[in-house]
Amino acid sequence: MARDAREWIDNVFRFDIEQGQYWHPTFGERPEDDSEAVHQALAIVHAAPPLIPIYAHRFLTTTPANWPRAVLSVWQPIDSIVYGNDLADYFAREFKIDRPTWATTDQPPVPVWEDLFDLFCVGQ
Repeated sequence: MARDAREWIDNVFRFDIEQGQYWHPTFGERPEDDSEAVHQALAIVHAAPPLIPIYAHRFLTTTPANWPRAVLSVWQPIDSIVYGNDLADYFAREFKIDRPTWATTDQPPVPVWEDLFDLFCVGQ
């Protein structure tokens, strides 16, 4: 499952980079060759904090350790969102169950991924 999750993330970036729809400034200068561009970008993506697969294209962040961790819906780099402020909030949204009162109502930070996916639309 972890390998499948990593392949999903890799393919998400690979597709948009090869189609010329996505290049993040943290990847550096984009090589002209698509395969080199993908390799360069994935080196940065692989250095990001791991994402834990939860369900389909939903992933739990692993950082920050001392804060509730968000659940991301990862479709494409330009089409990924925070889908839950924590795991309990995510389960309530995804499976239409009552949200526990102790679930966080504040959207937590998502170090590194919030930039790579531009989750908070800073670059738009």
